[in-house]
Amino acid sequence: MTEVSAEIEDEVIKNPQKTTLEAVMKLKRSTLHIHRVMTPQRDVLNRLSRGDFSLLKRGTRIFYRDVYDHCTRIADLNQTNRDIADNILATYLSSIANKQNEIMKVLAIVAAVFLPLSLLAGIYGMNFENMPELEWSWGYFAVLGIMAFAIAGLVWRFWASNWISVGNRGARRIINLTANRERIKGYFKKVRIPSKK
Repeated sequence: MTEVSAEIEDEVIKNPQKTTLEAVMKLKRSTLHIHRVMTPQRDVLNRLSRGDFSLLKRGTRIFYRDVYDHCTRIADLNQTNRDIADNILATYLSSIANKQNEIMKVLAIVAAVFLPLSLLAGIYGMNFENMPELEWSWGYFAVLGIMAFAIAGLVWRFWASNWISVGNRGARRIINLTANRERIKGYFKKVRIPSKK
């Protein structure tokens, strides 16, 4: 089950989809089912290993302790998988929220670019006789120039604020956060595991 949760976690990070959410929910349901089955068994095995029942021989307690240890280990692994499933679900939801934020950012940029253009088109689309710019021979080109300047200024402002990125600026930041393998290997060489005696 740990391999399955690792695969789902990779899929959530790389390409979160609706099928990924279904897989996460199936993982959560299966861990919940295992928890429901294992908890009563662990309690019974604990009582059997302590010798609470007089029908059992004293020599059999060690076998029940062994089974109880295995049951406890399975319950711990299951709890770990439940925690992983919860973390995967949180990661999935944040990935979807990030995608929606990116879409909203693009829509906000488009709206911000076209808002001043709509204002200018609305002002000069009015049919009043006393508009002085209507008599200019270069008035049409002046309004187009103002619109082009507004578009260029807004695009430059969004680019300077890192709302519009050209290239892989964001990818470089992520690559810098990866762990250095040599440092990790050196750390594990220093760690000493105590021997069981």
